[in-house]
Amino acid sequence: MTKTIENLFIYTAVYTALIPIGLYIFFWKRLNKVYPLLIIIIYSLIEFLTNLVSDELRSQRSQLVILYSFFTIVEYALFACFFYLLISNIKIRKIIIVASIAFMIFSCCYFLFVKYRFLDSVPIGVETILVLTYAFYYLFEQLEPTTNSLIYQRYHFWLVAGIMIYLAGSFFIYIFANQVDNKTRHDYWVFQNAFTILKNMCFGISIITYTRNKKLPFKTNHAHFVN
Repeated sequence: MTKTIENLFIYTAVYTALIPIGLYIFFWKRLNKVYPLLIIIIYSLIEFLTNLVSDELRSQRSQLVILYSFFTIVEYALFACFFYLLISNIKIRKIIIVASIAFMIFSCCYFLFVKYRFLDSVPIGVETILVLTYAFYYLFEQLEPTTNSLIYQRYHFWLVAGIMIYLAGSFFIYIFANQVDNKTRHDYWVFQNAFTILKNMCFGISIITYTRNKKLPFKTNHAHFVN
């Protein structure tokens, strides 16, 4: 019975990625030019496919390592692009570009020269710190009293909330993944699944929020990108 519940929780974490994807398809005519949201949908699709492939490669450790390393780089790249579009400060956007180039180089070197058993924990840790930094700066910009709308009424807030919940919640689980035995990792992975579910739910809420509040103002100097 316990095993069945665990499997159900895992499948829920994987397939809730289809919630924002399905909503995006349903509201395609309203959302097809909302580029930050499109980036998140691409991310959700890649995450969903990665989880399906990883399940097939469960017994092939070397290929799993490659898959997870590739996903870390893609995940960071999409999140960095996402915040690049949301943040209006030109200096911060330039910092994102420089930090992203440095992260890509670092991640590739880590994959080529460092041996690890399960996850590329160090690149994931660096990714988390960088993306959370972008997210905190985004919140700083959005809290400035320049619009009449509440922050939770803006679709991009829910996207950022989902990213922050997922990355902050999974941080220590990913960091210690290579340093514990399989049983311990399995016992704590349930929390990672929980944070993934919350993230996907936030992404779905973002789409619903956008469709209901399409005309709410957005504080940025490149509003044509974010609609």
